[in-house]
Amino acid sequence: MKLEKATGIILKKHIIQEKDVIIDVIIQTTDHVYLRKKFIVYGILKSKKRSSVIVEIGNMVELNYYDKKEREIQTIKEINLINRYYELKDNYDKLVFLSILLELCNYASIADSHTIQDIYILLLSGLNYLQNFYKNDESLKEILVLLNQMNLSFKEIFLLFFSVRLLKISGYVGDLSKCSSCNNKIKEKAKWQEGLYFYCKECDPTSNMIDFFYLKILENITENKFNNFINNFIFLIQQSNIKKEEFLNVFHALENKINHYLKEVFPLNEKINLLQS
Repeated sequence: MKLEKATGIILKKHIIQEKDVIIDVIIQTTDHVYLRKKFIVYGILKSKKRSSVIVEIGNMVELNYYDKKEREIQTIKEINLINRYYELKDNYDKLVFLSILLELCNYASIADSHTIQDIYILLLSGLNYLQNFYKNDESLKEILVLLNQMNLSFKEIFLLFFSVRLLKISGYVGDLSKCSSCNNKIKEKAKWQEGLYFYCKECDPTSNMIDFFYLKILENITENKFNNFINNFIFLIQQSNIKKEEFLNVFHALENKINHYLKEVFPLNEKINLLQS
């Protein structure tokens, strides 16, 4: 029985007999192998020496564990807290927000184990970005004012960005710049097909400017980091011909399309509304 060492992010936890906790963790080993594993932490809820805070969802932890390949749940020898991401948990709304990010990564990593490395990197980057943002990051101050004027929240925009990037990692987003029918570049108008596929106006006479606007938002998400995306997002809105009073309905229609598609490709609970939360 070999003692292994890894760092990881806790996606889920399950309490056993009021004293033990099983944690579901996406990990990076010392050999830079990315895996998803379950671990049992014995006695953590009754311990006088260790705080139960260490097994909170969203924590980044260091693990020393005995790896038995034939076992579904591994036994932890030692667990240490690296980052609690307290700034993402200090009120109910933030905790719900964090839970949705973790739920998305949880189901995405179940659906396709081959993408765990990219999911781990996306989640870690997201947690670090949000932690810095909640520590009073001034870099988006002007953008947040503009979003507020359109009745959009930072949380909505971040979740949309995160969801589409996760779909991209999982192989559900192709080349958005080209028509899925003729492979020519899409210009001016587009028609959203099933999934995340678009036709150009030559291939579908019902192509329109709203679907082209959606296409440009999705393309912007897949090609940019979040700060660049959100700046481009504001520019796209300002350049579009969508009236201000109509924009919110247009944007929420986009959220609903992405929300529906997430539930098609990942085994998510149908009652959960991942966006607009």
